[in-house]
Amino acid sequence: MVSRSGRRNNWWLIWISTIWLLWNRRNNVVFNNGRVYLNKLFDNIILCALRWRKTQGRKFSTLFFE
Repeated sequence: MVSRSGRRNNWWLIWISTIWLLWNRRNNVVFNNGRVYLNKLFDNIILCALRWRKTQGRKFSTLFFE
């Protein structure tokens, strides 16, 4: 079981990942005439959060249906 503060930190990390990737993709669209694919965006948000959590040496154990 994950503690309440651990869950809060995981959701915070997902939020930060979302903002970061939206900003990054927006810049790609504006400056490089790129495209955004929502299915890939969602996958990249989760992947980014997992990678950032891994660099902190912690497990990412929040289930998304909680």
